[in-house]
Amino acid sequence: MSTSQSVETGPTAEPSSQPEPTSAIEHEPKPESEPAPVSIKQPAPEPSGLPTVDDDVEQISAEDYGDNTESTKPDEVDNDAIQQLVDRFLNTGSTDEGKEAKVNKAAQALINSSAYWEMSSIQPEHSIKDPAEAKKWVDGYSAEAQKVLYQVTTAGWSYVTSVSHLTKQIFDEAEEVLAEFLKSSSKQAKQFDLSSIDDPSLRKQLQMLSVNGMNALDDTSFKEFNEIQSKINKMIAEVGICELDKPPPCLLKHADIPSILARENKAENAQHIWMAWRRAIAEDLAPSYERLMQLTNQGAVLNGFSDGGAMWRSPYDLSIEGGRAKLNMLEELNRLFEQILPFYKQLHAYVRRQLAGIYGIENVPQLTKDGPIPAHLLKSIAGDSWVALYHETKPFDSDDIRSEQILENLQRLNYTAKGMFVEAYKYFKQLGFGKLPKPLWTKSVFSRTWSKDMVCQPSVAYDMRDGNDFRIKSCAQLGDTDFKMAHKLIAQVYYEYLYREQPLPFREAANPSILAAITNAFSLLATNTDYLKSLQLLPATASEGQAAQVNGLYFQALGEFVKLPFDLVADNWRFNIFEGKTNKDTWNDDWWRLSEHYQGVKPAARRSATDFDAIAAPAIAQMHSPAMRHFIGYIMQFQILKALCRNTTSLHEGCRLQKSSVENMKKVMMLGSSINWMEAMKMLTGSDQLDAKPLLEYYEPLISWLGNANEHDQVVVGWEGAGTPFSENEVPVPRTNTSEADLHQVLSADQVAFPGGDCSNGQECLLDSTCKNGMCECNEGLYTLKIGNTHNCVPGNPADAGFGDGHGGLVIGLFPEEKMSTAEPSAEPQPNSKPEPEPKAKAAQGCALSTVLLTVIVCAVARSISGS
Repeated sequence: MSTSQSVETGPTAEPSSQPEPTSAIEHEPKPESEPAPVSIKQPAPEPSGLPTVDDDVEQISAEDYGDNTESTKPDEVDNDAIQQLVDRFLNTGSTDEGKEAKVNKAAQALINSSAYWEMSSIQPEHSIKDPAEAKKWVDGYSAEAQKVLYQVTTAGWSYVTSVSHLTKQIFDEAEEVLAEFLKSSSKQAKQFDLSSIDDPSLRKQLQMLSVNGMNALDDTSFKEFNEIQSKINKMIAEVGICELDKPPPCLLKHADIPSILARENKAENAQHIWMAWRRAIAEDLAPSYERLMQLTNQGAVLNGFSDGGAMWRSPYDLSIEGGRAKLNMLEELNRLFEQILPFYKQLHAYVRRQLAGIYGIENVPQLTKDGPIPAHLLKSIAGDSWVALYHETKPFDSDDIRSEQILENLQRLNYTAKGMFVEAYKYFKQLGFGKLPKPLWTKSVFSRTWSKDMVCQPSVAYDMRDGNDFRIKSCAQLGDTDFKMAHKLIAQVYYEYLYREQPLPFREAANPSILAAITNAFSLLATNTDYLKSLQLLPATASEGQAAQVNGLYFQALGEFVKLPFDLVADNWRFNIFEGKTNKDTWNDDWWRLSEHYQGVKPAARRSATDFDAIAAPAIAQMHSPAMRHFIGYIMQFQILKALCRNTTSLHEGCRLQKSSVENMKKVMMLGSSINWMEAMKMLTGSDQLDAKPLLEYYEPLISWLGNANEHDQVVVGWEGAGTPFSENEVPVPRTNTSEADLHQVLSADQVAFPGGDCSNGQECLLDSTCKNGMCECNEGLYTLKIGNTHNCVPGNPADAGFGDGHGGLVIGLFPEEKMSTAEPSAEPQPNSKPEPEPKAKAAQGCALSTVLLTVIVCAVARSISGS
């Protein structure tokens, strides 16, 4: 079982059956009845001549998943939550300042409810040698752990699907209870002498349970560890910087910077943003980060590792299984880097020359034709993604109409967001994966609900830890991007479903990178042209020419492949700190030494030892975990894709799978973490070695094109040169800036946002709105009309037509109920009885109170002063 949890992934173990109802665990609310089915045109049979799956496919009917409609009715009002909001805003001072009473009573009731929370009578490490006693302890642990995990998962689900202060507090308290349980149970697990246990499964379970991660710290240090991470995240979210040559107030936030950099073609402005952001956060966060690394080292030592780097590498070098590493992961990572380096150098050389055309060599004298790329020119905060450069640098000017065709056909066939997941489910059913439990279709959230705030990103599959309840949380929109995502998440659900019979500590993937690799492989398979034709999402005559192939691979490379060298920078930099090779006085020099070595990237301007540029990277500041998880998972996914598509001649095109192709895949999923990642890869690919050759095979059309293009244009490959400037005739003609390019292309659903929508990841704001502070706001001179969850930009004041109070006031209505609930809030709040219909009331000025309707109006200051 994992020793730390997150909102999006939840805990990593599940109970084998639904826990018996107790005072500590409350039943979940029953799902609302779904609307009457809407007729949806089903795809026609596959065109003749296309590869098909096995003929003896189990019939797939709507009994599996219901209909494809999605409820749009508003959720019932949670009056308990509203009452708490009123208490917080109107009754300030009635409780202790800064203190909140515990609200998750179900989770609190579990504390000290069994001997597994006890630490006062723990025996010395390795002192208990009776295997029968060890087996009895593990069985009891599993029963207690599933109660705790149930509270965490239900609280986490409630929070991400209905964000509020109340649901966040319930979730935080559940995770606090989990941390307390893990602290005591891991110490108890260390009592047993593993050398006296012959059963390899039991021995491995105890090995896993004895590692407690950062929970091994004492209470004071663990609290400090969490507070430092919260401080870093809070500061990054709240600090603002000023635009170039503009005085305070400085309003540009972290959420604004990606979209601004993506459209910035003036090198001076890009350099200003790059440097201003680092100045704004580095000085204050350097001491905090230094302490964070010290605490991580302390936690690692308490878990038996030499330092934090050794602890982070343990799931990959497998030192957790016997104390000695089976692999030297640093050597492995560098070996893989050497495999991909020729491809990366060709891509780097091509992009470097294109940057000279975008910015103009007279504006970027530090950009040379044989040296590293200045980081501020890559149109991202940390230089770990170059995808914003795509439209100005893509190999072919022609646009691939594939995404447009898929979207048009999804709409023509009346697909909904849920319908895309149903199609993905059918894909796996045809491969023999079996039927999934009904809660997947009755309790999942496939698209954003208009009546509640949600944590939309990332989309994730949830195992609710009762063996039968598996859900998906997504804000999916029609389009090829989320069509692929649907296949990825259904693959994750099957992984979780198939290992449900394993002992509780083994109810997780063999390794986080294996999980990502498998699910991403199925995401790639969902793009197969023949598969899309069979669903009528592409015309029968559709084919992918060289231009579309190369452009598509180039887009993928800018978004994901270029992260691989950055992953090595991030990990090696932190490993050096963990091992004491660098300190705060030399951190920055080490960061740029590694960046130049692996990425071919240099700072935007001269830097000093007192600068702290690494903290600007989200992988450093906001994800205190090994970046090798992404690096290894990305390499693995192409090995798995190659194994699934053994007979294909063009790996980037994927293939149509047969039932026989996935038999080993299902076995790996069923085994969960009872096997390690090397054993899983052996079963999936025939080899337990990591190998980047399938990745290079997948990208071969792009690699070939880059090699020819760079040779034709006599581009210098590599960044170890003397810093020779570009000459005028070596600079490509700039095509167009990003804003102009956007006018001539069809953007996918995830590239656009509407008024009131999130534009923090560079989405284009539509319908007379502009991206400000990460949200699409109406242009100057227009009014915002909000109806339900939609925002509309209109020329007239909506208040003049009777919409809203016209003064910006916040209105909260409290409606009496026939039966008031006095139950404590639980991880998944029980539905309240329906409120009585609101009676008609006479209009009144100011704030009115009647015996039937209590209305609390937080009036605008101007309105209060005027006495209106």
